[in-house]
Amino acid sequence: MGIVGSMSKILMIDLDTNAEYRLGHFERLEEYGVELHLILNKPDYDPKYAARVSILRNNFIDDLIQLAESLHEIHKFDGILSIDELSVIATAHVSRALGLPGQLPEVAVNSRNKSMMRDCMSKAEVSIPRYFLCKTFDDARIAAENFGFPVVLKPTLGASSEHVYLIKEPSKLAHYFELIEQGLRKHSLANLEIGGVDIGPNSILLEEYLDGSEHAVEAFIWDDEIIIGSIADRLSIDSELFDDDLYNTPTALNRAQQDEIKNLIKKAAQAIGLKRAAVHAEVRFHKGIACIVEIASRIGGGSLFEMARIAYGYCSLKAALCVTLNINDEISAPIPTGIYAVGLTILCQQGKISNIRVGPEIYEDERVFNFRLLRKQGDIVHRPPNGNDILGYLGTKGDNLDATIEAAETLAKQIAVQFEKSLSDL
Repeated sequence: MGIVGSMSKILMIDLDTNAEYRLGHFERLEEYGVELHLILNKPDYDPKYAARVSILRNNFIDDLIQLAESLHEIHKFDGILSIDELSVIATAHVSRALGLPGQLPEVAVNSRNKSMMRDCMSKAEVSIPRYFLCKTFDDARIAAENFGFPVVLKPTLGASSEHVYLIKEPSKLAHYFELIEQGLRKHSLANLEIGGVDIGPNSILLEEYLDGSEHAVEAFIWDDEIIIGSIADRLSIDSELFDDDLYNTPTALNRAQQDEIKNLIKKAAQAIGLKRAAVHAEVRFHKGIACIVEIASRIGGGSLFEMARIAYGYCSLKAALCVTLNINDEISAPIPTGIYAVGLTILCQQGKISNIRVGPEIYEDERVFNFRLLRKQGDIVHRPPNGNDILGYLGTKGDNLDATIEAAETLAKQIAVQFEKSLSDL
């Protein structure tokens, strides 16, 4: 498989380090022939990478660039990439400092900060939900009255649906606005962003609720050309939180709807300044029209990148590598394989984990293509409103969608988590 990245030395920056979750990505890159070097923010990695790991001791851009430059002087990297949402901005600054292909820092901010993203798309008349940047509760109240309920509250620099709430009636708006303010003070993923650079407003957005189906899209953009690699359909029913994610590929959308999404993503990418990128986008229909919820210069998380390979034969990680190495002839339009893939986010209550028991069925079932536990014994799990930690991911595949969904849900029940005490007692 080692063609596109053969003998290439790649620097990866990961400011939200989780060894178990990233291992699959690292191994896939090595299958493409990459010699991978890592800058992490903590010593959490598989021992086999120890010789090529550097730890960033201070989370500031000058320290990161100094470390990257010292490594580049030794290894002469061919490219730099990140698959982590919280490292997109940092990676853009480092790629510019090293003179390697990458996004401009201002474009990276547009693809990360949801307020600036929407400002760019609004100017370009891209279909998006109506939105308002709220500094106070009165801002949110007035915007909600103008939009009408239900509405959505979310951080401008959130990730993994942390502190995102669906508010269905006016009487609950103040309660959830207070929750999101408290949550951002106590536990915000934005705190992992690199320091010393402009990341845009770290505040709260209020948006109109889009009432149609939701889809996670992986795409490859090269100048004026776009390839839609994968469309995954979100199967979860909306609740007050948006984190109970269950996705399947291939999509059930018809060809006209898929073409609408393709044109929408191309226009959205141009609006925020993305010219060459492996893109993850979240699209939701509203009154029959496709709207951008998010578009980012990164690949999809969870099981999405493996789901794209299984159902479409498209590897978003390979696409990201091609962008990094300035190669555009290795990615082609996907061909559906006829295999269904389902990705499930595994959640649990909050508290300090004393034990996790996993039934042997998960490891033995040939339908399982992805099983990653992000937490371990001794870890503290934060749940809303304190945070939105995920226990893990589970992916299953098969030739029948209903049976594949049932397999994921049944196997997830084989995971039992015990807690020492509630978080409030810690």
